[in-house]
Amino acid sequence: MKRILFHLICAAFVVFIAACAGIAPGILNQPPNAPSNSTPTDNATDVDIDVTLSWTCSDPDGDTLTYNVYFGTASTPTIVATVTTESYDPGSLNYNTKYYWKIVAKDGKGGQTSSPVWNFTTESTPNTAPEQPSNPDPTDGATDVPIDKTLSWTCSDPDGDTLTYNVYFGTASNPTIVATVTTESYDPGSLNYNTKYYWKIVAKDGKGGQTSGPVWNFTTKAAPGTMTILQTILLTDKAVDNTGPIYSSPCISPGGFIYVGGQTNLYKLNNTGTSYGYLLTSGFTLPIWSSPTIDCSTDKLYVGNNDGEVIIFDTTTQTYSKTTVSGAGFAIYSAPIVWGGSLYVIDAGGYLHKADLDGTVTGSYLITAKDVRASPITDGTYLYIADSGGNVYAVNPDGTVEWPYSTNDSILGGFALDASGNVYVAGKTLWSFTPSGTLRWQLAMNSQSYGVPVISSDGRVYIGAEDGVLRIVNCADGSLESASNLGGPILSSCLIGDNDIVYVVSGTFLRAVNPLTGSTIDFVELNSYVESNMVLHFGKIYVADQSGYFYVVEALSDTISDTSGSWPMFQRDRYHTGM
Repeated sequence: MKRILFHLICAAFVVFIAACAGIAPGILNQPPNAPSNSTPTDNATDVDIDVTLSWTCSDPDGDTLTYNVYFGTASTPTIVATVTTESYDPGSLNYNTKYYWKIVAKDGKGGQTSSPVWNFTTESTPNTAPEQPSNPDPTDGATDVPIDKTLSWTCSDPDGDTLTYNVYFGTASNPTIVATVTTESYDPGSLNYNTKYYWKIVAKDGKGGQTSGPVWNFTTKAAPGTMTILQTILLTDKAVDNTGPIYSSPCISPGGFIYVGGQTNLYKLNNTGTSYGYLLTSGFTLPIWSSPTIDCSTDKLYVGNNDGEVIIFDTTTQTYSKTTVSGAGFAIYSAPIVWGGSLYVIDAGGYLHKADLDGTVTGSYLITAKDVRASPITDGTYLYIADSGGNVYAVNPDGTVEWPYSTNDSILGGFALDASGNVYVAGKTLWSFTPSGTLRWQLAMNSQSYGVPVISSDGRVYIGAEDGVLRIVNCADGSLESASNLGGPILSSCLIGDNDIVYVVSGTFLRAVNPLTGSTIDFVELNSYVESNMVLHFGKIYVADQSGYFYVVEALSDTISDTSGSWPMFQRDRYHTGM
Protein backbone atom coordinates (compact mmCIF):
# COMPACT_ATOMS: atom_id res chain seq x y z
CA MET A 1 0.00 0.00 0.00
CA LYS A 2 2.84 2.40 0.81
CA ARG A 3 4.61 1.64 -2.50
CA ILE A 4 1.49 2.47 -4.53
CA LEU A 5 1.07 5.73 -2.63
CA PHE A 6 4.74 6.73 -3.40
CA HIS A 7 4.33 6.24 -7.14
CA LEU A 8 1.13 8.28 -7.18
CA ILE A 9 2.87 11.17 -5.46
CA CYS A 10 5.81 11.07 -7.98
CA ALA A 11 3.44 11.07 -10.92
CA ALA A 12 1.56 14.03 -9.56
CA PHE A 13 4.85 15.94 -9.11
CA VAL A 14 5.90 15.35 -12.72
CA VAL A 15 2.51 16.55 -13.97
CA PHE A 16 2.86 19.64 -11.81
CA ILE A 17 6.35 20.45 -13.12
CA ALA A 18 5.31 19.93 -16.73
CA ALA A 19 2.33 22.18 -16.26
CA CYS A 20 4.52 24.89 -14.85
CA ALA A 21 6.87 24.62 -17.90
CA GLY A 22 4.05 24.80 -20.39
CA ILE A 23 4.70 21.27 -21.61
CA ALA A 24 1.82 19.12 -22.29
CA PRO A 25 1.70 16.23 -20.01
CA GLY A 26 3.80 13.33 -21.27
CA ILE A 27 6.05 15.57 -23.74
CA LEU A 28 9.73 16.76 -22.90
CA ASN A 29 11.42 19.87 -24.62
CA GLN A 30 13.88 19.11 -27.43
CA PRO A 31 16.68 21.57 -28.45
CA PRO A 32 16.70 23.21 -31.89
CA ASN A 33 18.35 21.54 -34.82
CA ALA A 34 21.85 22.80 -35.67
CA PRO A 35 21.81 25.87 -37.95
CA SER A 36 22.96 24.95 -41.49
CA ASN A 37 22.97 26.03 -45.15
CA SER A 38 25.14 29.04 -44.45
CA THR A 39 25.33 31.90 -46.88
CA PRO A 40 28.12 32.61 -47.67
CA THR A 41 29.06 28.95 -47.78
CA ASP A 42 31.87 27.82 -45.54
CA ASN A 43 35.32 28.80 -46.93
CA ALA A 44 33.75 30.96 -49.63
CA THR A 45 36.03 33.53 -51.31
CA ASP A 46 35.53 36.75 -53.27
CA VAL A 47 32.48 37.55 -51.15
CA ASP A 48 30.83 40.92 -51.63
CA ILE A 49 31.68 43.31 -48.82
CA ASP A 50 27.95 44.11 -48.45
CA VAL A 51 26.91 40.49 -47.97
CA THR A 52 24.03 39.55 -45.64
CA LEU A 53 24.67 36.41 -43.63
CA SER A 54 21.88 33.80 -43.68
CA TRP A 55 21.22 30.26 -42.59
CA THR A 56 18.40 27.82 -42.03
CA CYS A 57 17.28 26.28 -38.75
CA SER A 58 14.23 24.48 -37.30
CA ASP A 59 12.99 23.23 -33.95
CA PRO A 60 11.66 19.70 -33.42
CA ASP A 61 8.98 21.03 -31.09
CA GLY A 62 7.98 23.85 -33.45
CA ASP A 63 9.20 26.40 -30.96
CA THR A 64 9.90 29.95 -32.06
CA LEU A 65 13.65 30.40 -32.28
CA THR A 66 16.04 33.24 -31.62
CA TYR A 67 19.61 33.30 -32.83
CA ASN A 68 22.81 34.56 -31.24
CA VAL A 69 25.16 35.70 -33.98
CA TYR A 70 28.91 35.35 -33.41
CA PHE A 71 31.04 37.24 -35.94
CA GLY A 72 34.50 38.71 -36.44
CA THR A 73 37.99 38.26 -37.84
CA ALA A 74 39.16 36.04 -34.97
CA SER A 75 38.84 32.29 -35.42
CA THR A 76 36.76 32.18 -32.22
CA PRO A 77 34.29 34.98 -32.95
CA THR A 78 32.37 36.78 -30.24
CA ILE A 79 28.64 37.47 -30.04
CA VAL A 80 27.60 40.59 -31.90
CA ALA A 81 23.80 40.34 -32.08
CA THR A 82 20.66 38.36 -31.26
CA VAL A 83 18.11 38.15 -34.06
CA THR A 84 14.73 36.51 -34.61
CA THR A 85 15.18 35.91 -38.33
CA GLU A 86 17.53 33.64 -40.22
CA SER A 87 19.71 36.47 -41.45
CA TYR A 88 22.08 39.12 -40.20
CA ASP A 89 23.55 42.19 -41.87
CA PRO A 90 27.09 42.83 -40.55
CA GLY A 91 27.38 46.13 -42.40
CA SER A 92 29.99 46.96 -44.99
CA LEU A 93 33.03 44.72 -44.55
CA ASN A 94 36.67 45.20 -45.36
CA TYR A 95 38.09 44.08 -48.66
CA ASN A 96 40.26 40.99 -48.88
CA THR A 97 39.56 39.97 -45.26
CA LYS A 98 38.77 36.59 -43.72
CA TYR A 99 35.76 36.53 -41.39
CA TYR A 100 34.55 33.81 -38.99
CA TRP A 101 30.97 33.30 -37.80
CA LYS A 102 28.56 30.92 -36.14
CA ILE A 103 24.91 30.84 -35.10
CA VAL A 104 23.53 29.57 -31.78
CA ALA A 105 19.80 28.77 -32.03
CA LYS A 106 17.66 29.05 -28.89
CA ASP A 107 14.09 27.83 -28.39
CA GLY A 108 13.22 29.91 -25.33
CA LYS A 109 12.76 26.78 -23.21
CA GLY A 110 16.37 26.21 -22.35
CA GLY A 111 17.16 24.37 -25.52
CA GLN A 112 20.00 25.69 -27.72
CA THR A 113 22.23 24.37 -30.50
CA SER A 114 25.34 25.89 -32.08
CA SER A 115 26.39 25.68 -35.67
CA PRO A 116 30.01 25.00 -36.55
CA VAL A 117 32.29 28.01 -37.01
CA TRP A 118 32.10 28.98 -40.67
CA ASN A 119 34.41 31.36 -42.54
CA PHE A 120 34.56 33.34 -45.76
CA THR A 121 36.92 35.84 -47.39
CA THR A 122 35.74 39.08 -48.94
CA GLU A 123 36.56 40.22 -52.43
CA SER A 124 39.83 41.94 -53.29
CA THR A 125 39.89 45.70 -53.37
CA PRO A 126 38.39 46.71 -56.72
CA ASN A 127 40.79 48.41 -59.11
CA THR A 128 40.39 52.13 -59.63
CA ALA A 129 41.79 53.68 -62.78
CA PRO A 130 44.70 56.16 -62.45
CA GLU A 131 44.02 59.85 -62.06
CA GLN A 132 44.28 61.89 -65.24
CA PRO A 133 47.85 63.00 -66.04
CA SER A 134 48.22 66.71 -65.37
CA ASN A 135 50.68 69.59 -64.79
CA PRO A 136 52.43 69.26 -68.16
CA ASP A 137 55.84 70.82 -68.65
CA PRO A 138 55.99 72.57 -71.08
CA THR A 139 52.61 73.97 -70.15
CA ASP A 140 49.83 73.56 -72.68
CA GLY A 141 50.15 76.17 -75.41
CA ALA A 142 53.67 77.21 -74.32
CA THR A 143 55.88 79.03 -76.82
CA ASP A 144 59.59 79.74 -77.11
CA VAL A 145 60.38 76.29 -75.70
CA PRO A 146 64.04 75.14 -75.90
CA ILE A 147 64.74 72.49 -78.52
CA ASP A 148 66.29 70.18 -75.90
CA LYS A 149 63.28 70.26 -73.57
CA THR A 150 62.43 67.18 -71.50
CA LEU A 151 58.68 66.59 -71.17
CA SER A 152 57.27 65.98 -67.70
CA TRP A 153 53.89 65.62 -65.97
CA THR A 154 52.37 64.42 -62.71
CA CYS A 155 50.00 61.51 -62.12
CA SER A 156 48.85 59.34 -59.22
CA ASP A 157 46.78 56.21 -58.66
CA PRO A 158 43.98 56.03 -56.04
CA ASP A 159 45.01 52.47 -55.17
CA GLY A 160 48.71 53.26 -54.95
CA ASP A 161 49.45 51.06 -57.95
CA THR A 162 52.72 51.47 -59.82
CA LEU A 163 52.03 53.26 -63.07
CA THR A 164 53.49 53.14 -66.55
CA TYR A 165 52.95 55.81 -69.15
CA ASN A 166 52.42 55.62 -72.88
CA VAL A 167 53.85 58.76 -74.45
CA TYR A 168 52.22 60.09 -77.60
CA PHE A 169 54.26 62.76 -79.36
CA GLY A 170 54.69 64.40 -82.74
CA THR A 171 53.84 67.29 -84.99
CA ALA A 172 50.39 65.90 -85.88
CA SER A 173 47.45 67.10 -83.77
CA ASN A 174 46.62 63.45 -83.09
CA PRO A 175 50.06 62.22 -82.03
CA THR A 176 51.12 58.58 -82.15
CA ILE A 177 52.73 56.55 -79.39
CA VAL A 178 56.51 56.89 -79.30
CA ALA A 179 57.52 55.35 -75.97
CA THR A 180 56.41 53.67 -72.77
CA VAL A 181 58.15 54.96 -69.64
CA THR A 182 58.00 54.27 -65.92
CA THR A 183 58.84 57.80 -64.77
CA GLU A 184 56.95 61.04 -65.12
CA SER A 185 59.27 62.40 -67.79
CA TYR A 186 60.31 61.74 -71.37
CA ASP A 187 63.20 63.11 -73.40
CA PRO A 188 62.12 63.47 -77.05
CA GLY A 189 65.66 64.32 -78.15
CA SER A 190 66.61 67.41 -80.08
CA LEU A 191 63.59 69.13 -81.60
CA ASN A 192 63.27 71.47 -84.54
CA TYR A 193 63.20 75.20 -84.13
CA ASN A 194 59.91 77.10 -84.47
CA THR A 195 57.80 73.94 -84.60
CA LYS A 196 54.51 73.08 -82.92
CA TYR A 197 54.47 69.71 -81.16
CA TYR A 198 51.51 67.79 -79.73
CA TRP A 199 51.68 65.24 -76.92
CA LYS A 200 49.58 63.33 -74.46
CA ILE A 201 50.14 60.77 -71.73
CA VAL A 202 48.10 57.62 -71.07
CA ALA A 203 48.61 56.29 -67.53
CA LYS A 204 48.22 52.53 -66.93
CA ASP A 205 48.07 50.72 -63.60
CA GLY A 206 48.86 47.18 -64.81
CA LYS A 207 45.44 45.94 -63.70
CA GLY A 208 43.46 47.00 -66.69
CA GLY A 209 42.90 50.55 -65.52
CA GLN A 210 44.09 53.38 -67.73
CA THR A 211 43.41 57.10 -68.06
CA SER A 212 44.41 59.42 -70.86
CA GLY A 213 45.45 63.00 -70.42
CA PRO A 214 44.29 65.64 -72.87
CA VAL A 215 46.37 66.45 -75.94
CA TRP A 216 48.75 69.25 -75.02
CA ASN A 217 50.86 71.34 -77.37
CA PHE A 218 53.87 73.65 -77.31
CA THR A 219 55.96 75.52 -79.86
CA THR A 220 59.75 75.56 -79.85
CA LYS A 221 61.67 78.78 -79.99
CA ALA A 222 62.60 80.38 -83.26
CA ALA A 223 66.01 79.65 -84.69
CA PRO A 224 68.64 82.13 -83.58
CA GLY A 225 69.59 84.93 -85.96
CA THR A 226 71.70 84.48 -89.02
CA MET A 227 75.45 83.96 -88.91
CA THR A 228 77.18 86.69 -90.90
CA ILE A 229 80.79 87.51 -91.63
CA LEU A 230 81.14 91.09 -90.41
CA GLN A 231 84.82 91.62 -91.20
CA THR A 232 87.53 89.83 -93.17
CA ILE A 233 91.08 91.05 -92.58
CA LEU A 234 94.31 89.78 -94.11
CA LEU A 235 96.78 89.82 -91.24
CA THR A 236 100.12 90.98 -92.59
CA ASP A 237 103.21 92.65 -91.22
CA LYS A 238 102.94 95.58 -93.56
CA ALA A 239 106.61 96.50 -93.18
CA VAL A 240 107.60 93.35 -95.06
CA ASP A 241 104.20 92.49 -96.54
CA ASN A 242 104.44 89.05 -95.04
CA THR A 243 101.49 86.83 -94.37
CA GLY A 244 100.78 83.12 -94.05
CA PRO A 245 98.78 80.55 -92.10
CA ILE A 246 97.47 81.53 -88.68
CA TYR A 247 97.88 78.72 -86.13
CA SER A 248 97.66 80.93 -83.04
CA SER A 249 94.30 81.14 -81.29
CA PRO A 250 92.98 84.64 -80.53
CA CYS A 251 92.53 85.75 -76.94
CA ILE A 252 90.67 88.78 -75.60
CA SER A 253 92.02 91.22 -73.04
CA PRO A 254 89.95 92.67 -70.19
CA GLY A 255 89.85 95.88 -72.25
CA GLY A 256 88.12 94.05 -75.09
CA PHE A 257 90.98 93.90 -77.61
CA ILE A 258 91.80 90.75 -79.55
CA TYR A 259 95.37 89.47 -79.78
CA VAL A 260 96.60 86.74 -82.12
CA GLY A 261 99.97 85.55 -83.36
CA GLY A 262 100.97 85.46 -87.03
CA GLN A 263 103.92 84.41 -89.15
CA THR A 264 106.13 87.35 -88.12
CA ASN A 265 104.15 89.39 -85.64
CA LEU A 266 101.65 89.69 -82.84
CA TYR A 267 98.46 91.41 -83.94
CA LYS A 268 95.97 93.53 -82.02
CA LEU A 269 92.41 94.13 -83.23
CA ASN A 270 89.43 95.97 -81.82
CA ASN A 271 86.36 93.89 -81.05
CA THR A 272 84.61 94.85 -84.28
CA GLY A 273 87.58 94.02 -86.47
CA THR A 274 87.45 97.45 -88.04
CA SER A 275 91.03 98.25 -87.07
CA TYR A 276 94.14 96.22 -86.40
CA GLY A 277 97.84 96.67 -86.02
CA TYR A 278 100.98 94.65 -85.53
CA LEU A 279 102.71 95.16 -82.22
CA LEU A 280 106.28 94.02 -82.76
CA THR A 281 109.03 95.68 -84.71
CA SER A 282 109.30 94.05 -88.12
CA GLY A 283 111.65 91.10 -88.05
CA PHE A 284 111.57 91.03 -84.25
CA THR A 285 110.25 87.52 -84.04
CA LEU A 286 109.99 84.22 -85.80
CA PRO A 287 106.50 82.83 -86.49
CA ILE A 288 104.13 82.79 -83.53
CA TRP A 289 102.23 79.51 -83.58
CA SER A 290 101.69 79.65 -79.84
CA SER A 291 98.42 81.08 -78.55
CA PRO A 292 98.67 84.10 -76.27
CA THR A 293 97.67 83.99 -72.61
CA ILE A 294 96.62 87.03 -70.58
CA ASP A 295 97.25 87.35 -66.86
CA CYS A 296 94.29 89.47 -65.77
CA SER A 297 95.96 90.38 -62.46
CA THR A 298 98.70 92.28 -64.32
CA ASP A 299 97.14 92.78 -67.77
CA LYS A 300 100.25 91.19 -69.26
CA LEU A 301 100.13 88.95 -72.29
CA TYR A 302 102.51 86.01 -72.76
CA VAL A 303 103.10 84.20 -76.04
CA GLY A 304 105.86 81.94 -77.34
CA ASN A 305 107.51 81.96 -80.75
CA ASN A 306 109.25 79.37 -82.90
CA ASP A 307 112.69 80.48 -81.69
CA GLY A 308 112.15 79.43 -78.06
CA GLU A 309 111.34 82.93 -76.87
CA VAL A 310 108.47 84.29 -74.83
CA ILE A 311 107.12 87.70 -75.72
CA ILE A 312 105.68 89.67 -72.81
CA PHE A 313 103.29 92.42 -73.85
CA ASP A 314 101.83 94.88 -71.36
CA THR A 315 98.32 95.55 -72.64
CA THR A 316 98.07 98.67 -70.46
CA THR A 317 101.29 100.45 -71.48
CA GLN A 318 101.41 98.82 -74.94
CA THR A 319 105.07 97.93 -74.43
CA TYR A 320 106.74 94.57 -74.88
CA SER A 321 109.86 92.61 -74.18
CA LYS A 322 111.08 89.15 -75.02
CA THR A 323 113.06 86.57 -73.12
CA THR A 324 114.68 83.32 -74.20
CA VAL A 325 113.29 80.47 -72.15
CA SER A 326 114.45 77.56 -74.31
CA GLY A 327 118.21 77.68 -74.21
CA ALA A 328 118.38 74.99 -76.84
CA GLY A 329 116.19 77.08 -79.13
CA PHE A 330 113.28 74.67 -79.28
CA ALA A 331 110.14 76.20 -80.71
CA ILE A 332 107.23 76.99 -78.43
CA TYR A 333 104.00 75.81 -80.03
CA SER A 334 101.80 75.64 -76.93
CA ALA A 335 100.19 78.40 -74.89
CA PRO A 336 102.02 79.57 -71.75
CA ILE A 337 100.34 79.08 -68.38
CA VAL A 338 100.36 81.46 -65.42
CA TRP A 339 100.03 79.37 -62.27
CA GLY A 340 100.76 80.16 -58.65
CA GLY A 341 102.57 83.40 -59.45
CA SER A 342 104.87 81.78 -62.00
CA LEU A 343 104.94 81.40 -65.76
CA TYR A 344 105.16 77.86 -67.18
CA VAL A 345 106.15 77.19 -70.79
CA ILE A 346 106.64 73.81 -72.46
CA ASP A 347 108.84 73.78 -75.57
CA ALA A 348 108.83 71.41 -78.51
CA GLY A 349 111.84 69.59 -77.08
CA GLY A 350 109.87 68.43 -74.06
CA TYR A 351 111.37 70.89 -71.54
CA LEU A 352 109.10 72.60 -69.04
CA HIS A 353 110.41 76.05 -68.17
CA LYS A 354 109.38 77.89 -65.02
CA ALA A 355 109.87 81.67 -64.93
CA ASP A 356 108.79 84.64 -62.90
CA LEU A 357 106.20 86.94 -64.41
CA ASP A 358 108.92 89.14 -65.90
CA GLY A 359 110.23 86.17 -67.88
CA THR A 360 113.32 85.30 -65.82
CA VAL A 361 113.71 81.51 -65.96
CA THR A 362 113.99 79.92 -62.52
CA GLY A 363 114.00 76.28 -63.56
CA SER A 364 113.91 73.97 -66.60
CA TYR A 365 112.80 70.35 -66.39
CA LEU A 366 112.93 67.64 -69.04
CA ILE A 367 109.47 66.08 -69.00
CA THR A 368 109.64 64.12 -72.25
CA ALA A 369 111.97 63.49 -75.15
CA LYS A 370 109.04 63.66 -77.54
CA ASP A 371 107.82 66.67 -79.50
CA VAL A 372 105.20 68.75 -77.62
CA ARG A 373 102.54 70.72 -79.50
CA ALA A 374 99.57 70.40 -77.14
CA SER A 375 98.90 73.30 -74.80
CA PRO A 376 99.07 72.42 -71.10
CA ILE A 377 96.41 73.19 -68.52
CA THR A 378 96.28 73.13 -64.74
CA ASP A 379 93.67 72.11 -62.18
CA GLY A 380 95.48 74.06 -59.47
CA THR A 381 97.31 70.95 -58.27
CA TYR A 382 99.02 69.59 -61.36
CA LEU A 383 100.07 70.86 -64.74
CA TYR A 384 98.92 68.43 -67.44
CA ILE A 385 101.25 67.95 -70.41
CA ALA A 386 101.04 65.60 -73.40
CA ASP A 387 103.55 64.81 -76.14
CA SER A 388 103.19 63.70 -79.74
CA GLY A 389 104.06 60.15 -78.71
CA GLY A 390 100.87 59.89 -76.68
CA ASN A 391 102.39 60.24 -73.20
CA VAL A 392 100.34 62.18 -70.66
CA TYR A 393 101.99 63.68 -67.57
CA ALA A 394 100.71 65.26 -64.36
CA VAL A 395 103.49 67.58 -63.23
CA ASN A 396 103.96 69.25 -59.85
CA PRO A 397 104.86 72.95 -59.52
CA ASP A 398 108.52 72.00 -58.91
CA GLY A 399 108.72 70.15 -62.24
CA THR A 400 108.56 66.62 -60.81
CA VAL A 401 106.22 64.19 -62.54
CA GLU A 402 103.42 63.00 -60.29
CA TRP A 403 102.22 60.39 -62.74
CA PRO A 404 102.68 59.47 -66.39
CA TYR A 405 100.33 57.51 -68.64
CA SER A 406 101.29 56.11 -72.00
CA THR A 407 98.44 55.99 -74.54
CA ASN A 408 100.63 55.16 -77.61
CA ASP A 409 98.48 57.73 -79.39
CA SER A 410 99.48 60.87 -81.26
CA ILE A 411 98.34 63.80 -79.11
CA LEU A 412 98.59 67.17 -80.85
CA GLY A 413 95.69 69.06 -79.25
CA GLY A 414 95.30 70.26 -75.69
CA PHE A 415 93.37 69.28 -72.58
CA ALA A 416 90.06 69.99 -70.91
CA LEU A 417 88.76 69.43 -67.37
CA ASP A 418 85.22 68.65 -66.25
CA ALA A 419 83.57 69.95 -63.09
CA SER A 420 84.83 66.93 -61.12
CA GLY A 421 88.45 67.48 -62.16
CA ASN A 422 88.59 64.62 -64.66
CA VAL A 423 91.02 65.16 -67.53
CA TYR A 424 90.27 64.86 -71.26
CA VAL A 425 92.65 64.82 -74.21
CA ALA A 426 92.46 63.46 -77.75
CA GLY A 427 94.63 62.04 -80.50
CA LYS A 428 93.16 59.33 -82.66
CA THR A 429 91.33 58.27 -79.51
CA LEU A 430 89.49 60.39 -76.97
CA TRP A 431 90.87 59.73 -73.46
CA SER A 432 89.59 60.53 -69.99
CA PHE A 433 91.60 60.21 -66.77
CA THR A 434 90.96 60.87 -63.10
CA PRO A 435 93.20 63.49 -61.45
CA SER A 436 95.20 60.60 -59.97
CA GLY A 437 95.98 59.17 -63.41
CA THR A 438 93.50 56.30 -63.60
CA LEU A 439 92.04 55.76 -67.05
CA ARG A 440 88.26 56.31 -66.85
CA TRP A 441 87.44 55.39 -70.44
CA GLN A 442 88.63 55.72 -74.02
CA LEU A 443 86.75 56.13 -77.28
CA ALA A 444 88.46 55.20 -80.53
CA MET A 445 87.91 57.72 -83.32
CA ASN A 446 90.37 56.22 -85.83
CA SER A 447 91.09 59.69 -87.14
CA GLN A 448 93.53 62.31 -85.92
CA SER A 449 92.19 65.11 -83.74
CA TYR A 450 94.05 68.41 -83.64
CA GLY A 451 91.67 70.24 -81.35
CA VAL A 452 90.90 70.33 -77.67
CA PRO A 453 87.89 68.44 -76.28
CA VAL A 454 85.29 70.93 -75.09
CA ILE A 455 82.82 70.07 -72.35
CA SER A 456 79.29 71.31 -71.76
CA SER A 457 77.73 71.94 -68.38
CA ASP A 458 75.34 69.03 -68.95
CA GLY A 459 78.17 66.52 -69.33
CA ARG A 460 78.87 66.17 -73.05
CA VAL A 461 82.25 66.21 -74.76
CA TYR A 462 82.53 67.65 -78.27
CA ILE A 463 85.53 66.68 -80.39
CA GLY A 464 86.16 66.84 -84.13
CA ALA A 465 88.75 65.00 -86.19
CA GLU A 466 90.42 64.96 -89.58
CA ASP A 467 87.71 62.70 -90.98
CA GLY A 468 85.22 65.58 -90.65
CA VAL A 469 83.15 63.84 -87.99
CA LEU A 470 81.95 65.78 -84.97
CA ARG A 471 81.55 63.35 -82.08
CA ILE A 472 79.32 64.03 -79.10
CA VAL A 473 80.36 61.85 -76.17
CA ASN A 474 78.91 61.22 -72.73
CA CYS A 475 81.33 62.44 -70.06
CA ALA A 476 80.28 59.83 -67.52
CA ASP A 477 80.99 56.64 -69.45
CA GLY A 478 82.52 57.61 -72.81
CA SER A 479 79.54 56.39 -74.81
CA LEU A 480 79.07 57.95 -78.24
CA GLU A 481 75.81 59.89 -78.33
CA SER A 482 76.11 61.28 -81.84
CA ALA A 483 78.53 61.35 -84.76
CA SER A 484 77.91 63.83 -87.57
CA ASN A 485 79.99 63.99 -90.73
CA LEU A 486 80.20 67.69 -91.50
CA GLY A 487 81.84 67.25 -94.88
CA GLY A 488 85.36 68.58 -94.30
CA PRO A 489 88.30 68.03 -91.96
CA ILE A 490 87.95 69.46 -88.45
CA LEU A 491 91.40 70.77 -87.51
CA SER A 492 90.58 72.98 -84.53
CA SER A 493 88.51 73.04 -81.36
CA CYS A 494 84.78 73.51 -81.08
CA LEU A 495 83.27 76.08 -78.79
CA ILE A 496 80.00 76.17 -76.86
CA GLY A 497 77.78 79.26 -76.69
CA ASP A 498 75.82 80.43 -73.68
CA ASN A 499 72.64 79.13 -75.36
CA ASP A 500 74.29 75.68 -75.83
CA ILE A 501 74.79 76.06 -79.57
CA VAL A 502 78.08 74.45 -80.62
CA TYR A 503 80.35 76.05 -83.22
CA VAL A 504 82.85 74.09 -85.31
CA VAL A 505 84.87 74.64 -88.49
CA SER A 506 84.75 71.75 -90.95
CA GLY A 507 86.72 72.30 -94.14
CA THR A 508 86.12 75.95 -95.00
CA PHE A 509 82.72 76.20 -93.31
CA LEU A 510 82.15 77.67 -89.87
CA ARG A 511 79.01 75.96 -88.61
CA ALA A 512 76.58 76.44 -85.76
CA VAL A 513 75.29 72.98 -84.86
CA ASN A 514 72.65 71.41 -82.69
CA PRO A 515 74.23 70.43 -79.34
CA LEU A 516 72.42 67.07 -79.21
CA THR A 517 72.66 65.84 -82.78
CA GLY A 518 75.45 67.84 -84.44
CA SER A 519 73.12 68.83 -87.27
CA THR A 520 73.86 72.19 -88.87
CA ILE A 521 71.73 75.17 -87.86
CA ASP A 522 73.57 77.81 -89.87
CA PHE A 523 77.00 78.37 -91.47
CA VAL A 524 79.32 80.82 -93.18
CA GLU A 525 82.09 80.01 -95.62
CA LEU A 526 85.70 81.07 -95.00
CA ASN A 527 88.58 81.22 -97.47
CA SER A 528 90.59 78.28 -96.18
CA TYR A 529 90.89 75.55 -93.58
CA VAL A 530 91.22 76.57 -89.94
CA GLU A 531 93.81 75.33 -87.42
CA SER A 532 93.40 78.33 -85.14
CA ASN A 533 90.98 77.75 -82.25
CA MET A 534 88.00 80.11 -82.18
CA VAL A 535 87.03 82.57 -79.45
CA LEU A 536 83.48 83.80 -78.78
CA HIS A 537 82.63 87.07 -77.04
CA PHE A 538 80.57 90.21 -77.60
CA GLY A 539 78.18 88.05 -79.66
CA LYS A 540 80.96 87.53 -82.20
CA ILE A 541 83.28 84.69 -83.15
CA TYR A 542 86.92 85.55 -83.82
CA VAL A 543 88.79 83.06 -85.97
CA ALA A 544 91.72 82.98 -88.40
CA ASP A 545 92.46 80.60 -91.27
CA GLN A 546 95.42 79.06 -93.10
CA SER A 547 95.43 81.78 -95.73
CA GLY A 548 96.16 84.45 -93.12
CA TYR A 549 92.68 85.91 -92.95
CA PHE A 550 91.09 86.92 -89.68
CA TYR A 551 87.30 86.89 -89.44
CA VAL A 552 84.74 88.56 -87.23
CA VAL A 553 81.51 86.56 -87.47
CA GLU A 554 78.11 87.43 -86.05
CA ALA A 555 77.30 84.45 -83.81
CA LEU A 556 73.99 82.96 -82.70
CA SER A 557 75.13 83.23 -79.06
CA ASP A 558 76.17 86.18 -76.92
CA THR A 559 79.25 84.63 -75.38
CA ILE A 560 80.76 81.30 -74.39
CA SER A 561 79.04 78.92 -72.00
CA ASP A 562 79.56 79.59 -68.29
CA THR A 563 83.09 78.44 -67.46
CA SER A 564 82.16 77.68 -63.83
CA GLY A 565 80.41 74.51 -64.93
CA SER A 566 81.96 73.75 -68.30
CA TRP A 567 85.11 73.91 -70.42
CA PRO A 568 83.53 75.61 -73.44
CA MET A 569 86.60 76.17 -75.65
CA PHE A 570 90.37 76.01 -76.07
CA GLN A 571 92.12 76.96 -72.81
CA ARG A 572 88.65 77.38 -71.26
CA ASP A 573 88.13 81.17 -71.29
CA ARG A 574 88.76 84.14 -73.53
CA TYR A 575 92.01 84.92 -71.67
CA HIS A 576 93.37 81.42 -72.38
CA THR A 577 94.24 80.93 -68.72
CA GLY A 578 93.97 77.15 -69.08
CA MET A 579 92.71 76.68 -65.54
